[in-house]
Amino acid sequence: MSDLRDVIVVGNGPIKDDAGLHGSDIGYIWGGYNVQLTVDYSQLHDGWVPITNPNPWRDSGKQGWIKWARCAQDEPDTVTMVVTYYKDGRAPTVKVVQ
Repeated sequence: MSDLRDVIVVGNGPIKDDAGLHGSDIGYIWGGYNVQLTVDYSQLHDGWVPITNPNPWRDSGKQGWIKWARCAQDEPDTVTMVVTYYKDGRAPTVKVVQ
């Protein structure tokens, strides 16, 4: 049974055609909080999940896989913010990313 989840990509990294070290790079995503995907969490393998939307992955025609650690689950009716704390004592900054 599939467990489809809408996610926002928050980390930079490759898209592979299979999980982890088994796959070859077929793309790359810059995780600037502006890429939204649907993944199937029930197929989590070696820390990677298959991308179900868009599928196939871009022009490759292959099933794309993304590292789960680079995904933040998109929660409807919520606001997602990034809070940055500075070691030098400056006031924290808050950025709404959704």
